[in-house]
Amino acid sequence: MRNPKLPYIIAIIVGLLSPAIPDMGIYPIPIAIYFFISGSLMGLLSPKESWRWGIWLCGPILVLTGLSVLFAGNIDMFLKKDIPLLLLAFLLACLGAFIFSRIRNRQTKG
Repeated sequence: MRNPKLPYIIAIIVGLLSPAIPDMGIYPIPIAIYFFISGSLMGLLSPKESWRWGIWLCGPILVLTGLSVLFAGNIDMFLKKDIPLLLLAFLLACLGAFIFSRIRNRQTKG
């Protein structure tokens, strides 16, 4: 029997690994590639959730960033640097998951 919670656990772990990648927070291109590929893989592995995998992938980094702002402050840096990167990551993770879940659903129906 397949564990229905396993894809969610994988998505959270992948989301938590993003800050551990060197230079991930500085440049938007590695972030874009990482979250698009992650979302694409989640869309292929479990197409039922579709674009919602972007929420599961970006959720941990959103929580960590929110806690950082809450306890350390620096709201100006958050608004100028972090929000655009987080939006980019979220949009690309959702887009990748949506596109590849549609591809997977089309292959299984056809």
